Amino acid sequence: MSTDEKIVYLARHGESVCNTKGVVQDSEGGLTILGREQAYYLGRRFARKGIERILTSFDERAHATAIQASGFVGASVFGLHELHEARQPSHLVGISVTDEKVLAFKKKREEAFSAGNVRIYDEETFCMLHGRALYVAEFLRNMSHRCVLVISHGVFLTYLINTLQHGHNLTPEIIVRASQMFENTGVVKAVYGQHTTFTGPATGWRLWPGDTSHLE
Repeated sequence: MSTDEKIVYLARHGESVCNTKGVVQDSEGGLTILGREQAYYLGRRFARKGIERILTSFDERAHATAIQASGFVGASVFGLHELHEARQPSHLVGISVTDEKVLAFKKKREEAFSAGNVRIYDEETFCMLHGRALYVAEFLRNMSHRCVLVISHGVFLTYLINTLQHGHNLTPEIIVRASQMFENTGVVKAVYGQHTTFTGPATGWRLWPGDTSHLE
């Protein structure tokens, strides 16, 4: 790593209780036994990576993952509110993702999604999530730490990595086409600095797709 580079590892939390129940989640709900094991192996993977700080969502499943991993990493854990998962309608929390009310909401959201900032209930919209991702991207770029581990959530991480690539030019259509899938404790490596592109030198983010090799 050159002296002017910044390395950020973006990881999804371990398996949560709500994951296994198949219900709409909010900030509550911890890890399953498997989720704690995944967090253990995530920490072991980064034990010698020189992580200087761990940033985490305050959502219970992500924070628990960060605390478990920190035992190996040896870096302090700091919560960042903007890393929380995309908020779903509050009246649907705890309801099965296959329930008719949930499916009806998803259909309405799909129909309105391209508008960018249309709310069906009290959920987060594309514009709200993109705004959060822009804030986090700037926060990460301006941190004094050169090597950081970030623990967050599947949907928000999809917004974040696409924001690292597209910045203010991210659109609902790009998110719809996004193919990124985050397994529990899956990791994406993001490096900020100078690099060479097909058209010449540039400064910005480069991404390496996620993997879960630490679980194998």
